Amino acid sequence: MVYAQDRMWRKTRSQNGRSRCQGTDPNRNWNFHWAGPGTSNDPCSENYRGRHPFSEPETLAMSNFLWRLRPRLDVYLSLHSYGQYWLTPWGFTYRVPSDYRHMLRAAQKAAATAGRNNGTVYQVGSSARLLYLASGGSDDWAKGVARAKFAYTVELGDTGKFGFLLPPRYINVTGNEMFGAIKTLLKEARKIRLRQHVN
Repeated sequence: MVYAQDRMWRKTRSQNGRSRCQGTDPNRNWNFHWAGPGTSNDPCSENYRGRHPFSEPETLAMSNFLWRLRPRLDVYLSLHSYGQYWLTPWGFTYRVPSDYRHMLRAAQKAAATAGRNNGTVYQVGSSARLLYLASGGSDDWAKGVARAKFAYTVELGDTGKFGFLLPPRYINVTGNEMFGAIKTLLKEARKIRLRQHVN
C-alpha cells in the first residue's frame, strides 16, 4: 500500500469504525498524557490519536516489550525524519523533566559527535519547546512510565531541501553519523549514572 498508493503514509493501517479514513498516528497513541495537546480525535487527521491508548497492535506490542526491560531500560531512542533535531521529553507540555540537565548534556555530546565529520548540525532541546506540543509519544511514555532516564526522539536529516525523500547517497552518511552519536550517548549516559552512584 505505502509504495503503490501513498509514499508518505505515516499512520497505522487499522480500520476506524465507519470512517472512510484508516489508521492512527502511532506516536500519539501511547498511554501517557494521551489525548492531550497536539493530537486529534478526527480519524482523518494525520495526528489522530486512536480510539483509546494502545488501540494499535504496534504500540501495544512495543510498550509490552519495553515494559519487560524494566528496570534495565536506561536509554530509549525513537528515530524519525526529518529536521535534524535531538529532542527530549516532554512533548505534552513546555515543562521539562526534573533531570533535564542530565538528558540535555548527554544529547549535546551525541549531537556533536553526529556532526563531527560532515558538519551536520542537530538542534538539541525539549520537543515541545523546539518543535510543537505532541501528546501520547513513545519517548514521553518511555521516560514517564517505563522510567528510562535518557529518552529521546531524533529527527534525522535533512533540514528541508529533500525532506522525507532523502536521496540514497545520504542514507549511509546519516546512518554512520547516528551510529557514532549513539555510541557517544551510551558512554555519556553511563558516565552520568556512575557519577550519581558516587555522589
